[in-house]
Amino acid sequence: MADSKSITRSKKKLLSSRDWAGLLFSTPLLIGIFGFAIYPMIAALVMSFQQTANSLTGEWVGLKNYQYVLTDSMFWKSIFNTLYMGILSVILGVSLSFILATLIHNVPWLKWKNFFKGVYFLPNVVSLVAASILFTFLFSPGKEGLLNYAIGLIGIDPIGWFTNPTFSKFSIVLMTLWGNVRL
Repeated sequence: MADSKSITRSKKKLLSSRDWAGLLFSTPLLIGIFGFAIYPMIAALVMSFQQTANSLTGEWVGLKNYQYVLTDSMFWKSIFNTLYMGILSVILGVSLSFILATLIHNVPWLKWKNFFKGVYFLPNVVSLVAASILFTFLFSPGKEGLLNYAIGLIGIDPIGWFTNPTFSKFSIVLMTLWGNVRL
């Protein structure tokens, strides 16, 4: 009988001393999550309903900002570009990952198998800064760019890989694809 009373008393207790110790150790993490994730999201949501002009306080305008964005052609163009580059990156990324995995697994010569393993692992070794310098050299808009030099050999004028809207999306997809292809 005494055991059932002690069980009901312990059930009534919300947190034990061990729970409080765990919460105490979790406090810095919870403060960081709130300060760097939750609060900025809430503040951005509140600010989206305000009109601000170089100040921290703004005038409440309600849904006018959303109305403006949804009727702006540049917004819809940016949505299209984002979807285009995202879908193209996913399709090419998955395809290239499968091709690389198949090549690594099925190549009978050890020398070529190690080559494909190296190609796969290369984005992990090269830093982001080195990769951006490499792609700047490859896609440079003048004749000094490696790709423009190569197409110049066959008589094609230099292409603005990052400045021409026709080629810039695909150039960015190639650049991100190189770093994101995984098995």
